[in-house]
Amino acid sequence: MPTSSSFSLLLTTMLWTLASAFMNPRTFLQLGSSSGARGTGNYLTTEEFWFDQTLDHFSPYDRSKFPQRYYEFLNYFITPDGPIFLRICGEAVCSGIANDYLSVLAKKFGAAVVSPEHRYYGKSSPFKSHTSENLRYLSSKQALFDLANSLNVKLNKTKGENPWFVFGVSYAGALSAWFRVKFPHLTCGSVASSAVVEAVYEFTEFDQQVGESAGPQCKAALQETKSLVQQRLSTNRKAVKALFGATQLDIDGDFMYFLADAAGTAFQSGIPDKLCSPLVQAKTNEEDLVETYAKYVKDHYLGSFGVDVETYNQKHLKNTAVSEGSSDRLWWFQVCTEVAYFQVAPANDSIRYHLDLCKNVFGKGIYPDVVATNLYYGGKKIAGSKIVFTNGSQDPWRHASKQTSSPDMPSYVISCHNCGHGTDLRGCPQFPFPPKGNSQNCSNPDAVNKVLAKKFGAAIVSPEHRYYGKSSPFKSHTTQNLKYLSSKQALFDLAAFREFYQNWLNVKLNRTKGDNPWFVFGVSYSGALSAWFRVKFPHLTCGSLASSAVVEAIYDFTEFDQQIGESAGPQCKAALQETTRIVEQSLTTNGKAIRALFGASQLDIDGDFMYFLADAAVIAFQYGNPDKLCSPLVQAKTNGEDLVEAYAKYVKDFYLGTFGVDNTAVSEGSSDRLWWFQVCTEVAYFQVAPANDSIRSSKVDTRYHEDLCKNVFGDGIYPDVVATNLYYGGTKIAGSKIVFTNGSQDPWRHASKQTSSPDMPSYVISCHNCGHGTDLRGCPQSPLTLEGNSQNCSNPDAVNKCLEDHQVRADLGPVVELSGVIDVVWDMPECLSTSRVSW
Repeated sequence: MPTSSSFSLLLTTMLWTLASAFMNPRTFLQLGSSSGARGTGNYLTTEEFWFDQTLDHFSPYDRSKFPQRYYEFLNYFITPDGPIFLRICGEAVCSGIANDYLSVLAKKFGAAVVSPEHRYYGKSSPFKSHTSENLRYLSSKQALFDLANSLNVKLNKTKGENPWFVFGVSYAGALSAWFRVKFPHLTCGSVASSAVVEAVYEFTEFDQQVGESAGPQCKAALQETKSLVQQRLSTNRKAVKALFGATQLDIDGDFMYFLADAAGTAFQSGIPDKLCSPLVQAKTNEEDLVETYAKYVKDHYLGSFGVDVETYNQKHLKNTAVSEGSSDRLWWFQVCTEVAYFQVAPANDSIRYHLDLCKNVFGKGIYPDVVATNLYYGGKKIAGSKIVFTNGSQDPWRHASKQTSSPDMPSYVISCHNCGHGTDLRGCPQFPFPPKGNSQNCSNPDAVNKVLAKKFGAAIVSPEHRYYGKSSPFKSHTTQNLKYLSSKQALFDLAAFREFYQNWLNVKLNRTKGDNPWFVFGVSYSGALSAWFRVKFPHLTCGSLASSAVVEAIYDFTEFDQQIGESAGPQCKAALQETTRIVEQSLTTNGKAIRALFGASQLDIDGDFMYFLADAAVIAFQYGNPDKLCSPLVQAKTNGEDLVEAYAKYVKDFYLGTFGVDNTAVSEGSSDRLWWFQVCTEVAYFQVAPANDSIRSSKVDTRYHEDLCKNVFGDGIYPDVVATNLYYGGTKIAGSKIVFTNGSQDPWRHASKQTSSPDMPSYVISCHNCGHGTDLRGCPQSPLTLEGNSQNCSNPDAVNKCLEDHQVRADLGPVVELSGVIDVVWDMPECLSTSRVSW
């Protein structure tokens, strides 16, 4: 417990915050500041601070700087030696420090919270345009050095040091883990929630996890839907795209990717029933699966989740203007050059879609060198200490995360019906994503505490991810200007920021030497950042939580679709598959009509449209709302109703509506382009359809992704997942004091660390709606209230029962207690001298 003379700083990389609300299957489904979740009470603070960040940390002669935005919250910290929680903003605009569950942790431990914006994203772009050339400094490696640089600047000023802990979810979760590995001397630990630490070229596990999470019936329904959509694409392309409101997706691969994501989101977000129930029912009743799926896509994926079909449009990803919509391009650049995560169908040669996407968006020569990425980070074999990986059992991204525990890097897979992406750091895994929690919303008041941690009483700081939000080094997000956008750069951003902030804090406290214990939290990409930060910068944190941390870059992420099918269940899966087939058929006969049906007329590319539909489905499982998708689809199939109409309603009501995925215009933040840049250059996560029994359309293949990257960022843009996983370790990430958690239904868990080790425990939280970042949400269900609220849990003991037998204890120093999930006492002297924090 913190004493009166200590204070904590929490550095978190939670993608599901306002800066980047949730991870969609290929872009981690960010919710920017324009998602509609605004208001004074939504943030602990929105006051902006700026730090002169180094543009190229790897250049021996270039000393160029760019202004990087960050936030700090000190109301809870106990001066002068409390810990500092470094909250890593992921691949989206960082609009402030959200009043979410991390505030509960900070309050408990009296920690300060610092959150820098990821380079290139938001207002932290080094260039005025995001051309492929300007994006050359956009990488995870540069981001890691950003963190180290800012932290070192602070230390050099006063020789004072607080214990730093790094937190991240998803990509930010990977950054958290990598930072701990690469800069272990800068942190005391990292939390990598749903951290995609392993770059995966062909991420077949994604699709497989979707199928597993869906269950036999839902999986069958999804597969049949996919086949029906494919048939319709061949007969009436315009009509089927109009049905899903995705007529603007000209590329069939984009369209099928859209459809696949729509399904994957159901499991990734822990709402499998939203997808499976209606699909299974529709299949049982011999109703139109495509109509049912279209209803789900429009009602949930486009509606509740607020997904904008334009996100799947490669024309949009080619926009190099620096703005809010740039995040898509930026992340795709990272995907096409670093991590891939190409969600291809298992045993299918569908990698071409992804490669074509990278080439189409960023130009020739752009591809994800996942071998190099995993070599640099370690992928799932990431080596480090004091990194906690967490993944939702249903999150397809957990297969790109570290899911095996080690003594110094515990990994937890949070298993529940709706345990999806970043479940652990969200307090309660529900949607939509209101940034302010309400403790009255949980059915069991102890649910949050037992899943994560007791209240920290900590100050919170949350730097914005470079390039995202206001932290863009450039005035435009051209591919050239995005060259500094990557998870590596983001991790260095965190390290640099940590040093900067610690020194600033020492000056503010009028001391010449001092260091607060820093704890890092992250979900999804931020979860990966959290885990990676702990590995690369272990000396800067006392521990990390990697919730649904997509730590492994995956080129052909077939496991994603497989997890959706598994999470959906037999009936819902069948309904989804049938819906996909019907939509594909409609695309060939009346593409315009089917796109219009889903409100996605602007998705001219069929691949973009199918990707959009796929994401809409994925959201239901990824964020713990499977029934929102499955119930209407299964019912429609059972009743012989139109599956496409049913799915379209879901997409518009939930994906575009409730989830608010409807604002991908290139504006402040440029998150769409920025994240796609990261995808196309670093992590891939190409969610290609498995060769057999897939839910998503075969149009969403590797070629689609590669073409997208090329189309958006130009030739030569591709995700080097080998390099990404080599650097971070992928799911073999090695480190310590990192807890990995994954939702059992989250497709992203297959890009996360799911095997535990003594120092890196990994938990798969199994429950009906355990999706992405379930563990940090406290309760696996929707909507996603960011501050833990145990009253919203359908099964308050779901997470508990999975984790209560995985407690690790060691009498080594300051303890950080994560809601009863794991108790680890960090053994670092610098963490011992100032405060005791219970993990």
